[in-house]
Amino acid sequence: MKELAKQTAEATERIEPMILAIRTDTAEAVSAIDENQAVIGEIHNISGTIAAAVEEQSATTAEFTRNVASAGEGTSSIAGNIGTVAEAVAKTSAGAGQVQQSAGLLSGMATTLEDLVAQFELTK
Repeated sequence: MKELAKQTAEATERIEPMILAIRTDTAEAVSAIDENQAVIGEIHNISGTIAAAVEEQSATTAEFTRNVASAGEGTSSIAGNIGTVAEAVAKTSAGAGQVQQSAGLLSGMATTLEDLVAQFELTK
């Protein structure tokens, strides 16, 4: 009986550090997953911004097209439409700038996500 108790104690001493290591690895994995979720959330937000910018750019392009057609209807309305066309061009430019900025942010997020994923190490 004493020998069995001794063997049990020795086995417990050998297993305990393994269990602690598993707990530590699990906590680190949970933390990394939380970070990944945060990055994915930011990517989602940026994707929404890009989609809104593309939609605005499409609307601005359609408005620009309508304004050009209207300008062709008569020389008397050309002067009034030039201001509207300039505004549409400014909106298109602003939309393109937003898309470019969002794409840069998305690229940075992708790099961050790659770095986080690279931290995981597969063991057998």
